Amino acid sequence: MSAILIVDDDENNIFLIRCFLEKERFTVSEASSGAMAIELVKKGPQPDLIILDIMMPEMDGYEVCTALKSKEETSHIPVIMLTARNTTEDMLRGLNCGASDYITKPVNFEELTARIRTHLRIKQLERELVKREKLESILQMSVSIRHELNNPLTGILGMAELMALNEEMPKSKRIEMAAIIRDQSIRIRDIVQKMSRITDPVAKGAYDVEKMIDIHKSVGE
Repeated sequence: MSAILIVDDDENNIFLIRCFLEKERFTVSEASSGAMAIELVKKGPQPDLIILDIMMPEMDGYEVCTALKSKEETSHIPVIMLTARNTTEDMLRGLNCGASDYITKPVNFEELTARIRTHLRIKQLERELVKREKLESILQMSVSIRHELNNPLTGILGMAELMALNEEMPKSKRIEMAAIIRDQSIRIRDIVQKMSRITDPVAKGAYDVEKMIDIHKSVGE
């Protein structure tokens, strides 16, 4: 059940909107001032969407919206502005503050509900996209690790097996193989260290259908 915060200094407006939204099975909270709204959002739990009146004393809706959108932890919350003003200038000012939508009074509740559901759906799709991108990054990293570490590990295992199976191997050959094992181990260590410093993943050419991250180009300086 989605949570909606109504911000309005008019108790009658809050009452009417609350009654309608609760009938639509939304969870509703309210704030009678801009400062109160910011405090409620800050303390949490955060609402899924905010219905924000513009004309309020002390701190108007534009200021509230700007404050919310300026902070990373609250910038993702959709804001629908309500106002009796319907000029293009007012609408643009609201949208420039970061509002997702703008509805004029008197409120058409069916329209308000439709707008709310639209923006909640957009927010859900954005969350799903972020999850998908994170999953894709993890898969790319796993392919990259497998590719980068496979060759040195294969070399180490091969040399170790030869040394173990050939008891009569000359000392000079054992020293040569030990040096190779050491070099390949250093290579693995360097790859692991670079992986820990990746700041901006850079994709590299695909092997078959598997995409990879270029570990060496993705390391931040």
